[in-house]
Amino acid sequence: MWKPEPVDGSASPNSKPLSRPEDGPRASVNTPSAVIGKNLIIKGEISGTEPLLIEGQVEGNINVNGCYVGIGPSGKVKATVNAAEVVVRGTVNGNLQVSERLEIRSGGSVNGDIVTRRLSIEEGAYFHGTIDMQKPEHRAEKKAQMNEPEPAKELPRAPELMPV
Repeated sequence: MWKPEPVDGSASPNSKPLSRPEDGPRASVNTPSAVIGKNLIIKGEISGTEPLLIEGQVEGNINVNGCYVGIGPSGKVKATVNAAEVVVRGTVNGNLQVSERLEIRSGGSVNGDIVTRRLSIEEGAYFHGTIDMQKPEHRAEKKAQMNEPEPAKELPRAPELMPV
């Protein structure tokens, strides 16, 4: 079967793609299948259900609920971002609504408000805005609270007997 060779000839056709250590240990799970290249400028709304890597410029809204968004070192985002996980190594001007984890890596900058459960800001990163840390929702706790009976009402006390 025919296998395409890299344009720069740096790797053999049988070599495996290298993982990017800057994405951390979860890179294999969050490997983006959609990439906005360095020379692309997108104005409008991006929505979908697959991981996204932004190396170019995006203005507008990014809605990939339940998915990963990576903003590369050359990425410039002027948008509201809704995603499950976000790693910022470029520039973001806008609010971030992240359901699971947000990382602002060294060299990355965020100017906007953040709502997330977990946040990591590395030394050398820039952040200006507000942070709203959400408590993790435990489904079992929620279910127990919904099914919990009302507490019993306190009964009136019986009158005390007087000695004769």
